[in-house]
Amino acid sequence: MVAKSGGRRTARKPGAKGGVELAHRCAVIPAKMQGSDGLALARGELDAILSHVHNGILGTAAKGDVLANLWFIRAAHEFAVAATTAAIEPEEKRGHLEFAAKSLLPLSKRIIQALISEKGIDGIWMDDSGLLSGLVVKGKKNPALQTPLRLNALWYSALEITGMALRGLTPMGAAAGLGSGGGKDSSGDHFERLAGRFRRAFTKAYWCEKHQRICPPALRNETHGDDHGALPDAEQLLLMILPESPIPRTKQLGILTQIETQASGPLGVYVLDDKGHKVESLVHRAWLAQALGRGAENETQRQRAVHAARPLEAVAAAARSIGVHTCYKDGKPLGHVSTVATAEIVATLDRFLHRETAVERLTR
Repeated sequence: MVAKSGGRRTARKPGAKGGVELAHRCAVIPAKMQGSDGLALARGELDAILSHVHNGILGTAAKGDVLANLWFIRAAHEFAVAATTAAIEPEEKRGHLEFAAKSLLPLSKRIIQALISEKGIDGIWMDDSGLLSGLVVKGKKNPALQTPLRLNALWYSALEITGMALRGLTPMGAAAGLGSGGGKDSSGDHFERLAGRFRRAFTKAYWCEKHQRICPPALRNETHGDDHGALPDAEQLLLMILPESPIPRTKQLGILTQIETQASGPLGVYVLDDKGHKVESLVHRAWLAQALGRGAENETQRQRAVHAARPLEAVAAAARSIGVHTCYKDGKPLGHVSTVATAEIVATLDRFLHRETAVERLTR
């Protein structure tokens, strides 16, 4: 990653030195919002995360953390949506939405404003195209495994949902009294224009007509050949599970079919590790099931999601106790236990499979 420093740019990795934990806490909130007490738990966690606001954004007194801030915006939006649709007492519903309007929306707006400023957050800022800059990592063997695609996916969704909220088009914005005759925050229109600029630049930089999927720019060179790395980049699944995506749904369905047929292993979705070895990522398997199940209009589509989620039954017991590792190879865990993978797997199992059946089968 390239960070601005006194007119020079130096390498920096997002979320380093303490920021990772905060980013993970923000990332797992939507996955943990299921169940009768999910909303209350999510509100408690969001309230605790607000104690990490420094200089108007999430991070430490020394610097902000771009991943934590972008994951937070998604969590805030999902919390307000869940509060609107939850079967809870009216007073409790009003309390949750008031919390979202008074505490979560203002912070979301400040985060967007910080990223579109010249200073940015932790060396990341929006360039003239609308994409996030400062993302080039040199000296790495596998540029497809770095964070530009993930950050830009989160960035676009954050721009869209915050812009819509400030125009009163989401539950959080409506709770803030915006829209429907209550006026709107002019920043919402500005953010929407930036999102349009982003879509044009993103398509030009990332969309590959030859493969009809996202092929990261770093893989479009002679080193990787015409196949652009062979495996479909599993990170593009994030574009299909976030609240807003720059990729039309028709193209998303084509990408999902490619990942199902070309990159699905017995347990996870194939990715490359830091040494270029093919391993199976469980969080991407969970994202695949969620993407297939999103907006499923018939039983056939839902069954595709169920089929994608079923291999995760093999780690259900671990996911509900000690946690699940980042990646697996030949059925054996690699790396460290991942809070994000664990939360996403539990949420996917709860949504698409019968949790009790899966756990009982594995713990007899």
